[in-house]
Amino acid sequence: MSPPDSFFHSTRWIIRSGELVTEFWFNKAKQEEILSGQPAQFLIMCHGCPSHPFDHNPALLQQYLETGMILVYPSYLGTWASDGGCTLANAVDSVLGTIDLISDGSGAELRHGTRVSWKAKEIVTVGASFGGAVSLIACAKSDRVLRSIAISPVTDFRTHNRNGLKEEDLLLTWNALDSSFRRLWRLNRAAYDCLIEGTLDLNVVDYIERLRSKTILLIHSKGDTAVSVERSRSLHRELDSDNESCQLLITEHGEHLLLFHLGEPALQKQVFQWLQESVPPINGQ
Repeated sequence: MSPPDSFFHSTRWIIRSGELVTEFWFNKAKQEEILSGQPAQFLIMCHGCPSHPFDHNPALLQQYLETGMILVYPSYLGTWASDGGCTLANAVDSVLGTIDLISDGSGAELRHGTRVSWKAKEIVTVGASFGGAVSLIACAKSDRVLRSIAISPVTDFRTHNRNGLKEEDLLLTWNALDSSFRRLWRLNRAAYDCLIEGTLDLNVVDYIERLRSKTILLIHSKGDTAVSVERSRSLHRELDSDNESCQLLITEHGEHLLLFHLGEPALQKQVFQWLQESVPPINGQ
């Protein structure tokens, strides 16, 4: 599949903050506005496991860039371009570090060695599958993030593929990590066993009270066999669904939705509408 023509009007910065490496994707025509300090909407894209920061290709999300949004793709600590070891739970730390980086407003672009700067009018965490859990928990833990989008999120690893719900066998996911991604996801089996047992700090259901003060969009496919749609339905109920702080969008098409599915026209229209609603300022100011 060839990227759309608009893809060639996009560009990126690669920025390191300590051990963390992050890529900022934006529309070239917007670069002068960004550098001059015009506030932009930043979406931190949290990918699944195993996967990679772009979860297929940012070319499929060009409409987001063309509106002036900046898509930020962190390599979780211990994975891909970032240094250190992966504990899986430190994916949340990676996103919190990315939030700090965006809030700081400047960084050194690694390829050119130049200092670049920006200003955020809002930071939104966006994640799919494993990344959906990361997105929601990072949102819950950060005072700077008031909104989060979670696609096909794993909400409770303690009960995943248990309690009568047929979901993806996480042992098969480990096999994929170990056979194909061992140099890219630098974690050991003991850490992964903790994920399966649900003892890592990655269970969204432990953050219900904090998430009630946030604005959440949940997206799930009715036919998802990797993470049951009942996960999002249950979370929606828990997050006081009678008010509009948590919205649930269930699609009739597709199976396990990932980040790149946000570029599909039907979903894109609804996500745009949600993103373009009243933008809460950082720190409530």
